[in-house]
Amino acid sequence: MEFFYLNTNFDGTNILTPLVNYLDFTLNNGLEFKRQTVIAIKLDSNVGILNDSYWGTAPTSSDSYLTFYQSNSNFRSDFARGNGMPLCTYVFSENTNYKEYQRTKYNLIDILSELGGLYSSLYLIGFAFTILFSYELYLSSIIRVIYHFPARFDSEIA
Repeated sequence: MEFFYLNTNFDGTNILTPLVNYLDFTLNNGLEFKRQTVIAIKLDSNVGILNDSYWGTAPTSSDSYLTFYQSNSNFRSDFARGNGMPLCTYVFSENTNYKEYQRTKYNLIDILSELGGLYSSLYLIGFAFTILFSYELYLSSIIRVIYHFPARFDSEIA
């Protein structure tokens, strides 16, 4: 005898729908008609925490869901099945602990950290800005000297 049920899984790579429902065929027991079969099914509580902001400022969202799995598939009772006794008994139990899955996107600070550290990346950006500013100032002073533009301020003469 084969059973299937709808189960849920957390897919961290799926951006639009991280909770994916699928048909699970793992609840598969060979029932014996002469013995009573006990099938133990466990429920796991899970939480998916999503931080999908590129800047790291958006609030996180969380989704709670349950996952079913069969704990022991070959648990059989020792007594023979008589007339009027059930062929199969299901025992459901819930796990008191829960699993937490997290997904975060790379933001700008993570990228700078990966490129060689946050401090050195910010230092390099500041250094590049200073070079560009100094170069533009150098060109303007050369143009002023070549074409004899008068200085607007006394500090420009030096």
